[in-house]
Amino acid sequence: MEARNKNIVKFLCIAGVTLTFILVSVLLYQFIRIGNQNKEKERLDSHLMEITEQTENYKAKVEDMSSMDYLEDYAREFGWTQNGDIKFQ
Repeated sequence: MEARNKNIVKFLCIAGVTLTFILVSVLLYQFIRIGNQNKEKERLDSHLMEITEQTENYKAKVEDMSSMDYLEDYAREFGWTQNGDIKFQ
């Protein structure tokens, strides 16, 4: 009976050590994945900031191009004038 108990204790110890090793391995793997995901998040956040800045620049450019002063200057570049304006060449 004592030999059987020793075998059971040995088996349980081996199973415990194996389970602990597996759990530690999974934990380390998850920490590595978290690190990689954080790097990817930082890269995507940086890219988002660049795109947001570019979008704001385009919006400002569209607003400038939509102003009457810009349109008048643009039309004058092509030789169009309003009534009473003098055309310079």
